[in-house]
Amino acid sequence: MAVRLWNIAGMFCALFPLVLQCGLYSHPEALDAEVKEMSINLVGKWKKISTADCDASYPHEIEFFERPRYLARKGPGQGFIWWDAGTYEVVDENQVKISTATDEQVLYRFSLLGDFVTFVDKNGCEFRYQRAT
Repeated sequence: MAVRLWNIAGMFCALFPLVLQCGLYSHPEALDAEVKEMSINLVGKWKKISTADCDASYPHEIEFFERPRYLARKGPGQGFIWWDAGTYEVVDENQVKISTATDEQVLYRFSLLGDFVTFVDKNGCEFRYQRAT
């Protein structure tokens, strides 16, 4: 009976992997490997390319280090920035926790696609950086 139920569960995972959250990400080691790869891919210098009003408080340039630390720089005439220097942690394949100028640990959605990284803050502000060459 237990084997039959396991086979039925396997069939549903094959049919509905995203809905049931099974498959590749049902294995913690696969998720750990992806998080580690995302952390490695985030390392480097980035320059902001978005110009929305809501992203004015995010730095013009940011460098993520392997340690994992980051150092940000203001753009010309830019005032206060939320990210100045601190730590970061890739939590999963689409979330990163970044320490802010007030030392608060804030969770951001993010996505990496080639030489572009996009962040979304808790207010829905989306801002984008391009890897600096």
